Amino acid sequence: MVGIINIIGEIGVDVTLASVASQVERQREAKSWLINISSEGGSVSVGLDIYNYLNKLKGFKKTVGRSIVASMGTILFLVGDEREVLDNTQFFIHLPMLNMGGVRTANDLMIDAVQLKEIENNLISIYKNTLSLDEEVLFILLKNETFLKPAELYAFGFTTKEDSLKISAKINFNNSKKTKMKKTLLERVRALIGAKMLLLKTATEQDLVFPDLADGEEPTIGAIATLDGATAEGEVTLADGKVFVFENGALVEIKEADEADNSELEEKVEELTAIVTELVTAIEDVQAKLNIKAKIDNIGGSGSPDAKKRDRQGDEKKTGLSGAINKLKNDKK
Repeated sequence: MVGIINIIGEIGVDVTLASVASQVERQREAKSWLINISSEGGSVSVGLDIYNYLNKLKGFKKTVGRSIVASMGTILFLVGDEREVLDNTQFFIHLPMLNMGGVRTANDLMIDAVQLKEIENNLISIYKNTLSLDEEVLFILLKNETFLKPAELYAFGFTTKEDSLKISAKINFNNSKKTKMKKTLLERVRALIGAKMLLLKTATEQDLVFPDLADGEEPTIGAIATLDGATAEGEVTLADGKVFVFENGALVEIKEADEADNSELEEKVEELTAIVTELVTAIEDVQAKLNIKAKIDNIGGSGSPDAKKRDRQGDEKKTGLSGAINKLKNDKK
C-alpha cells in the first residue's frame, strides 16, 4: 500500500507537524509514501520539525512538486528518495529571512543575527547532503534568490530522474541537446563561482545579474542576464533610467536614459498640443457666434443708419408740431 501525504499551503499555518503526522497515522498499513508538495514556504522551525519527522518515516518516499515549491518547501522536497516536479512548477530557493516585529535594540539584532546564521548553516547542510552542488555555488544561488528550471533541478540534484522532465511537453532532449544543456549549466555554475558578477538594480529594486561580467563592466549587446533569478525578458528599466531590452535572457538593445525620457516627453507634448488645438477651435467657434449675434443686434438698432434717419424725422415732426402750437397761442393773444 502506498500512503499519500499532502503538504499544501503555508508551512506553520496550513501545514503543521500535527497535520502531517495525522495523515500518516490514518495510513499505518502503508509501506511506501507519495508526498505531494505545493507550498510557498513558511516557518523554518515548523518546517524542520516536519523534515525530521518525514526523514525518519520508514518506507520508500517519493516527493512530487506541484504548482510551487519555494523556500522551506524545497527542504521538505528533499526528503524524498525519488523526487520530481510537474510541468510549470515554480521552484524557488533563497536564504532564510528574519521577520522582525516591534522595536529592536542593537543587542537584540546581534542575537538575532547569530540565530539566523545558525539556521542558515543548518539549511545549507541539508541542501549539501542531498545536492551535487559545491557549497560556494549553493550559497550564491540562495543569496540571489533563484528560480530553477527543470533542467537545472536535475543537474543540481534537486530532482532524481531526468525522465521526469518528459512531464513537460515542451522538453524533449536528444543526446546532443542533453550534452549541450549540461555544458551550459556547468558554464553558468563557473560564472557564479566568480564572485565578481555584475549586479545592477532596476527602477523597481529588482536584481539584474550579468553572471559573465565583472563588477564595473558595461553590458553590451549579447550579454546574458537574469532578473531576480529568472531569465531576463522584455524591457527592463534601470534605476538611472537606462532601458535594457532582452530576448530569452540575451541583451538585444540598449536605450539611454535621455532617449527614454525624450520619448515620454514627446508623447506628453503631443497630448498637450491636441488639447490646445481643441481649445483654440472651441474659442474660435464661440467668437464666431458672438460676432453673428452682434450683427443681429445692430440691425434696426439705435446705431444703424436707418435708425438715425428715423430719429431725425421724428425730431423734425416734433419741432413742426411745437411751432404750430406756439403759433395758435400767439393768434389767440
